Amino acid sequence: MSSNSNSSNSSAPSTPTSSSSPSGKFTWCVGIDFGTRTSVVASALPATTAKAAIGIDVNDVSNRATPSVVALSDGLRLTGEHAMNQGDGYISHLASALEDPIACSKRFECGWETKLGPVDHADRQGVELTPTQATAMYLKNLRSYASCDDAEVPDIMAITVPDGYSDEAVEKLVKAAALATPNHHLVVLDHNLAIANAYKHKESEAKLQAAGLVLFVDVGYSHATATVVSYPEGKIVATETTKAVGVFEYIRTICDLVRDQHGAVKLCTRRGRRLLAAAEKALKQLSMLADTTLELECFTEDDGDVRLALTRSKFEDAAKSITAAIQDTVARVVSAAGCSLGRVELVGGGSRIPCVREAIAKAANVPSDQLGAGLDGSSCVAAGAAAVAVDVARGDTVEGIKKDVQLTDDMVDSKERELEEWMQDVHDKETSRLLAKNAFETYIYTVRDWMNGDKEGLLPKDKIAPRLDKEELWFEDGQYAEVPVSTEQYQDRLKALEGFVQSEGEAFFKAREEDRQKAEKELEERAAQEKGKEKEDHDYRKMPASERLRMAAKNKEEGNVVFKAGNLQDAVSRYARAMQHLNKAFDMSPEQQAEHDSIALSCHLNTAQCYIKMAAKESDKEKAERAWEKAVDAAKDAVKIKDGSAKAHYRLAFALDHLGKFDEGLTSAKRARHLAPEDKEIVRLESRLQTQIERQNAKAKKMYKKMFA
Repeated sequence: MSSNSNSSNSSAPSTPTSSSSPSGKFTWCVGIDFGTRTSVVASALPATTAKAAIGIDVNDVSNRATPSVVALSDGLRLTGEHAMNQGDGYISHLASALEDPIACSKRFECGWETKLGPVDHADRQGVELTPTQATAMYLKNLRSYASCDDAEVPDIMAITVPDGYSDEAVEKLVKAAALATPNHHLVVLDHNLAIANAYKHKESEAKLQAAGLVLFVDVGYSHATATVVSYPEGKIVATETTKAVGVFEYIRTICDLVRDQHGAVKLCTRRGRRLLAAAEKALKQLSMLADTTLELECFTEDDGDVRLALTRSKFEDAAKSITAAIQDTVARVVSAAGCSLGRVELVGGGSRIPCVREAIAKAANVPSDQLGAGLDGSSCVAAGAAAVAVDVARGDTVEGIKKDVQLTDDMVDSKERELEEWMQDVHDKETSRLLAKNAFETYIYTVRDWMNGDKEGLLPKDKIAPRLDKEELWFEDGQYAEVPVSTEQYQDRLKALEGFVQSEGEAFFKAREEDRQKAEKELEERAAQEKGKEKEDHDYRKMPASERLRMAAKNKEEGNVVFKAGNLQDAVSRYARAMQHLNKAFDMSPEQQAEHDSIALSCHLNTAQCYIKMAAKESDKEKAERAWEKAVDAAKDAVKIKDGSAKAHYRLAFALDHLGKFDEGLTSAKRARHLAPEDKEIVRLESRLQTQIERQNAKAKKMYKKMFA
């Protein structure tokens, strides 16, 4: 536990004044929230105005948060979701692993202790990956997600670390950053400083003047921190971190309730990961409902099912020591601040747990309904880091920074550099090979589709089909060859196949070209008709939030119009376009955030309804099931925005019912009925789901009786 309640370690986010680097060129600034479970990237370009525009960047699978996981597999260096999909053989919880790998492995029950390996990788045996090298791989990928590929000078990269991070761990992070991105300017800071800056960057000067003392309580996955900041100057008055308490401890509490009944299960195993996922889901449900049921099919060693009834009161009693630790931390910081609080702001997923909110309210001596959530908990730390990077780029002084250093190649051991460069080279070559492989396979499927399309008569099947069969057989044989098929072999084979198909299908390609020219002409005519109109569909990245909201509202209304006309797929596209604008809206006022959430809620609800109608009309079973699944996804997105929406829970339950997920559907239906007890449709749906579950259980019981009769 680390504590600080004096001004010697205070931090004052300063107001930017200049707009460029010493070289006179604009410098892109990157902020990274380096977390134990996930990390988030933000980027900004210093502007001439008081506040720079900051955007949150998505990763290569379009998610804001990237799991803090690294793996080696078949020549590839995998990070984030790609590494997690490996199942085994990865380093996880990177921020904690970098600080103390043994303690991290013990706390999170990881499958590794101090390093990954030794493993065979490409043509080398016994490759070992330390947390520092894994972090370097991870940081290199995170940096690539930042929207600053056109930077004219090396950027400033500000990385936040969990509060209370040791000096030794910071040095390891610096080394990892030098290994990943040499010649960059690196700034390292605590989460609490980033949050203080994010709040200052977000709020107007008038609101900061009126704020006075603001208490920020960050209950994250791996730690809980309370910080009191004095505004408008942004000085940290008091702060304390409890490093051994976070959301993970609440999840593990539920895991332990299962393990107490069904035996020990290490969380790093496949069974353990299933248990973790189920426990996290149960925690979310208990944050909304008074009771829930944790279910795991074929979970025990003898393939038995687990069904554990949980109540909120039972869970809170089991986790009372965790909650007490958070409450005590907040109380000590409030006491150390010595003055009355102007606001209390909650950050981090743990603040959604009811008992945590109550504990914070009690410690801060404020009603629970006055606890604020003005900062986006998933992105504010990265945004605050980017704001600090902007200040540094402008030459302003930012107090409280843990490290400010220019990264150089000599910070890294030559052996580590050689290993890093070798792994990157192997990865690049294998990536190129896989791209060539996928291109070859895709072309075969594409030609088969052409032969069954509207111009199938123009392609001679008697000549092309046998050639495709031959190529497909060669492709399949290559999957089992001792020596992998090379990039050049795939490329040469594809080139020869393309030449053959084009030669035999000359009439087909001529017809396709005529269609292309016709479509191009129609587009040109349409563009000419709209010449002079505002080009609102151009998605400029640094567009002001007000303009993003206006365009999102416009797209939503367009979706409503075509929805009423029965053009469901077109409506879905319009709602998706609206969400694209909303996802790029940032630095919003509370009023704009409310408008943002209102538009997003409508888009997700209407998208769910579109897919429900599509599914109901679809005669193809597989297509209908896909539509129901998309309806579930859209309804879940609506619930995330507003858990108090009865309509969102109803549509979620309705879609789950049609997918046969009756237990999950019943949970949503109960929540909907709690919100709208008089709604007859909701009552009927809940009753139907309850009946389905009873029938399912009766059928299972009858089947078991026959089996053991």
